[in-house]
Amino acid sequence: MKRKTAIAYHPVLLSHFTGPSHPESTNRLEHLIETLKGSKINRELDWIKIKPAHRDIIEKNHSANFVDQVDAFAKLRYPKFIDNDTIACASTGRAAYTAVGAIVDAIDFSMHDTFASAFCAVRPPGHHAEYDHAMGFCFFNTVAIGAHYALEKYSLDRIAIIDWDVHHGNGTQNSFYQNSKVFYISLHERSLFPGTGLESENGENEGTGFNLNIPLSPGTTVSRYWQVFKEQIIPRLRAYAPELIFVSAGFDAHIKDPLSSLRLSTSFFGELTDSVMAIADEFCDGRIVSCLEGGYDIEALSESALCHISKLRQIDV
Repeated sequence: MKRKTAIAYHPVLLSHFTGPSHPESTNRLEHLIETLKGSKINRELDWIKIKPAHRDIIEKNHSANFVDQVDAFAKLRYPKFIDNDTIACASTGRAAYTAVGAIVDAIDFSMHDTFASAFCAVRPPGHHAEYDHAMGFCFFNTVAIGAHYALEKYSLDRIAIIDWDVHHGNGTQNSFYQNSKVFYISLHERSLFPGTGLESENGENEGTGFNLNIPLSPGTTVSRYWQVFKEQIIPRLRAYAPELIFVSAGFDAHIKDPLSSLRLSTSFFGELTDSVMAIADEFCDGRIVSCLEGGYDIEALSESALCHISKLRQIDV
């Protein structure tokens, strides 16, 4: 089956400057876009024009004071360390607003057509961003904001977020920790930054049972990862019957990534995508919105993202 797949991207996302030696560099997204545009699937993709999100959408997930802080970055004369590894520059706010605009437009694209999916080729990443502060290279929590937007605009009751970035998405977890309308699932390497994501963190109050963390040991192979995904995640997803699926698509669990010790292959990200698509086809008319998170080996990132997008489109690479 061929389906409609959109790519949400804008060159302004390259303006967030972190310096040549920072892992989350402009080169990551530049090379990914070059790889997509040079691939044989490019003619099959819908490149949608995106625009920055409105502030009120961002405030569904972040405090007004924090959004003010991000707006104030526009006055920076030089890049500024927000913490030990998160850098802001004068263009950071514009890029972060545009990343959120990308997921908003991607959601609208997917929700308006049957068997339509989208990939948000964006930066800075988002899943570590908390309600009131930036951290871990992240400023606005793009996927969490997108989930709030989809719940409200489309009156949904069950959204699943599958986060396969190698780092735990603390910000996303905290956004919905007491909310049964969003089922957050994270597979991540145990003891890596930010140190959250224990098995015991399974939600509170209304959200109890709707937060699933699966910490994996360093050196985890494809076969072990797939066993966990098949035995622990797929049954829970099917029981939840999501009306829309988000993927926090980090590709830093790749064997070549310099910031982790998992051992996933490029092709395995395609297999994961196939399994998520089967759930989407069964419960939500194939609607998946995927959003780039981490991935710091530039070649592995680009090749894995291409494999992921090819499977969303049901086209062989």
